[in-house]
Amino acid sequence: MSSVQTGRRWRLADVSVGSRAEELTASTSSLLHPWELTVQQTSRLGGSGPAIEQATRSKPFHVRTSHAHSILKSKSRISLSSRFELLSFHIAWANTRRSVADWPPANNIISLSTAVRLDVAWLQICQEDLRARIKPESTIMSCRNHVNTVMGIGITFVLGIGNLSYAQSGAATNSAPNPYRSIADWAKMPEGRTWGSTSGVDIDPDGTSVWVAERCGAFAPPTLFKPGEPFACDGSSLDPILKFDASGSLVKSFGAGMFILPHGLHVDHAGNIWVTDNLGRTGKGQQVIKFSPDGKVLMTLGKAGVAGNGPDEFNAPSAVYVAPSGDIFVADGHGGNTNARIVKFSSDGRFIKAWGTKGSAPGEFDVPHTLAMDSRGRLFVGDRQNNRIQIFDQDGNFLDQWYQFSRPSGVYIDKHDVIYAADSESEAAAKNHDGWKRGIRIGNVRDGAVVAFIPDPVEKTTGTSAAEGVAADAAGNIYGAEVGPKRLMRYVKN
Repeated sequence: MSSVQTGRRWRLADVSVGSRAEELTASTSSLLHPWELTVQQTSRLGGSGPAIEQATRSKPFHVRTSHAHSILKSKSRISLSSRFELLSFHIAWANTRRSVADWPPANNIISLSTAVRLDVAWLQICQEDLRARIKPESTIMSCRNHVNTVMGIGITFVLGIGNLSYAQSGAATNSAPNPYRSIADWAKMPEGRTWGSTSGVDIDPDGTSVWVAERCGAFAPPTLFKPGEPFACDGSSLDPILKFDASGSLVKSFGAGMFILPHGLHVDHAGNIWVTDNLGRTGKGQQVIKFSPDGKVLMTLGKAGVAGNGPDEFNAPSAVYVAPSGDIFVADGHGGNTNARIVKFSSDGRFIKAWGTKGSAPGEFDVPHTLAMDSRGRLFVGDRQNNRIQIFDQDGNFLDQWYQFSRPSGVYIDKHDVIYAADSESEAAAKNHDGWKRGIRIGNVRDGAVVAFIPDPVEKTTGTSAAEGVAADAAGNIYGAEVGPKRLMRYVKN
């Protein structure tokens, strides 16, 4: 292994892109996780180009993945040497991490699929420079050789990243087997009461009982709400928060007169029930309410009936999730002129931070509809109108985005890191996701592969259909809360 530039070494700090993406910098100060790097020519690349290899340290290098998006969108010039340094680093870094069994590591911020996207971004910029006849700096080989190197390594990446490659592709995941049979009338309402729309469902800590947020017998998608007219639970004397035991019998209910549109429901580790009220009128709604298992109000977040984007306000809160630490996450927004952000609170309801604006870039949202968390503490956000799941750490740092679970109205992750994602809108209410079938996709967050698919039995429709909310009990039975069909479905393995 011969050195291209003997003795040339440098350190790269946290790579940052300016507000206008004017330049890509590699600073030598304020290192978060320093690596000592050197440029070498390796036989692995067939002698055709340089690569940066780890020299001393094994700590992960922190790079915000939104930089790839910034590079692609930027029309400003970025120095060729800086681009190549970043590209080469990711090639070597990703190759060294590919063999790790527990991929990606728990404190990793950049994924292998992101490294590939960065390489592609650099390749596109380099090709533009070739057309513009921009000469590379003297310390770097020709841009044409860079392109050849990247293309060669890209083939290796595509063959090596497995599920991560199709996770970023547009191929519909409709063909996984369905090992489940459906049970439509499992949950029994009291005599004289019929099911209304429901999108919130979760499992009690006992592992068998099921909690549901039901909209008081009404067909009530938020789009039908009209000011001044009765809607969903507003004015109803029915309890919208329902608990069913393992046999499907209703054993507890509460919440009458407290909600307009109960939307998201979450049961925390202590058994408390959290419900979001997605709409607001004078003195009611636009809140997240925490109940004890017996229905006592323990906490409220947001101002009753007030829509806003302040630290103590919501505008169409869709989902809530409580981390094992007690920190509270709220998915705030439901499209249109509502919010598009994630809000984080402490266990006592103190505002900590919020992140996200409306858009389609990494870290932006368009209908953040559902929340879940895996065993590593990563926060999964069902970014529905963008047809993806975005993954963050608990400080709001973007980690990755997955498209293979279709258009997520609901996402649930069990204690074994099995992920269940419910699509209730593709080729129906949604107009931007043709080719994808509605239903519940099942996989594992460790590799992101879709291994099972419960399709919506309705072939053609124009509105919401199949499950919006989804959960799975300790035995692996799946529950789908449906807005359009107004029911709670149960799915058991064949």
